[in-house]
Amino acid sequence: MKTKTLYLVLLFILFGSVGCEKFLKEDIYSSITPGNFFKTEDDLKQALVGCYEILGAPGTTYRWYYTFNFIALTEYPSDVVCAERTGSAARKSLDQYTFASDDFHMQQIWSACYTGIARANALIKYAPNVQMNEATRNSLIGEAKFLRALHYFNLVRFFGDIPLVTDIVANANEALLPRTPKAEVFDQIIEDLKFAEENIIRNVAASNEYGKVGKVAAKLMLADVYQNRAGNDYASTYWEKAATKASEVMSMYDAFYGGTGDVKLMDSVSCWGAGGLWEWANRNCKEFIFQRQATATYNSTIIQPFFFLHSQDQPEFWGVGTFTIEPAFYLQFDSVKPNYDKRRDLLTNKYKAILPQNAGKIFLAKFPGPLKYWEKTNTASSENFSNPYPIYRYAEALLIYAESLNEWKTNPSTAYGTTGTAYDAANRIRARAGLPPLSGLTRENFRKAVWKERHLEFFIEGKRLFDLRRTKTLVEVMNNSDRNGGFNYKKRDYSGNPISKLGRVLDDHFLVFPIPSSEVASNPNMTQNSGY
Repeated sequence: MKTKTLYLVLLFILFGSVGCEKFLKEDIYSSITPGNFFKTEDDLKQALVGCYEILGAPGTTYRWYYTFNFIALTEYPSDVVCAERTGSAARKSLDQYTFASDDFHMQQIWSACYTGIARANALIKYAPNVQMNEATRNSLIGEAKFLRALHYFNLVRFFGDIPLVTDIVANANEALLPRTPKAEVFDQIIEDLKFAEENIIRNVAASNEYGKVGKVAAKLMLADVYQNRAGNDYASTYWEKAATKASEVMSMYDAFYGGTGDVKLMDSVSCWGAGGLWEWANRNCKEFIFQRQATATYNSTIIQPFFFLHSQDQPEFWGVGTFTIEPAFYLQFDSVKPNYDKRRDLLTNKYKAILPQNAGKIFLAKFPGPLKYWEKTNTASSENFSNPYPIYRYAEALLIYAESLNEWKTNPSTAYGTTGTAYDAANRIRARAGLPPLSGLTRENFRKAVWKERHLEFFIEGKRLFDLRRTKTLVEVMNNSDRNGGFNYKKRDYSGNPISKLGRVLDDHFLVFPIPSSEVASNPNMTQNSGY
């Protein structure tokens, strides 16, 4: 473990530029420390902004944690996107599984997560000393614990066993920590999330606080963690816990089940129209339970140079070839009516001009691009976008419920409480996509059907690699991924040139990434994952 990652002396290191005005006002803070910073409720709130800020922190140190790097590490090594139109050797190595332990995406994610953990640890440690309303204080601590849990959840899914730090690191020697078994890390994640769901006051973020976590997000993430603890053990008791927690999200907060109406499954998956989930105007709608925001509060501009179509193929919007869709994935969506999957329209290589000067023109791109984050009002040739990035949305509660209930009850036809059967939940997602309901499936076949729904529903949302690892299907899926046919951009079919092959035959050591080489080199107590 690098000393710089965990050994924190100045509050500036802990919280970046947040609250710097206070540092400059008072001479007493010329040698400020976490212990003497946390005096008032406002201090806690400033520190909490610093905890959120790391999710989209700009610059080369973290590379926009929940933007570029997170997408790169969860989508390139899956069967969703490819690096065909990028000139970056590092991106191609993730796509083709030729990466090594010196990969900079992995180092930056590691650094971002542990910096976020350190910021949360400081707030959690010192907040109890602040004299203020107890419920409000515990709510702020709950938000910090949620964020700490999120960082650890990402680390353990990326790297397996990792150092577990829940306190301030007082000196350099304390930063040289060994790896903690991932089961113990999961226990800490669950403990943090239970505190968060019990103590965070808000259910979901109000319009004046988008980007903040609420009670619903804590419950949904806890369901996700339980599902990951179950893994591919279909006798695990964690399936019951996952289904129960997802059911709470549904029954307590979705008006469809008699809940408060704080969350909602949007009417369509379109990026057009009032009811469309991915319509730009709906970017903070009730389906998005927790998102990394790009606002003046957290970051005024977030660089997201990987959405929409390449600028070489269309002149109206900014877009590069960083993330292009694999032809085989594009063709997984049912495309023949009446069973046309409407989610297919969120991938396109063809669109009709929007700007008046291009009226009537049709643009074709050599590879499909995603429209999920398309800011149609930003026609400037710029990488600066203000679109949020979804970390959790309500559709995931329905699919976690469907998958977990099926495993818990050993069939998809058994109902639970007021939230119905596994079929009922999965078919709400399918109905919105324009697909017929599932029925008559065995436990095993329903399991595979839900896996496919997650694949098609959550592309470019940082879910696919984690699903392949959780279900232990990564090796089979990737070794058999179809890269023999390329995309014919005029016919929009699979008759084009082949895309680049995987660089090697995969085995189970690829179920985790290597620990960053710089961490192993600087920490004598750090060990490397097998096979790297």
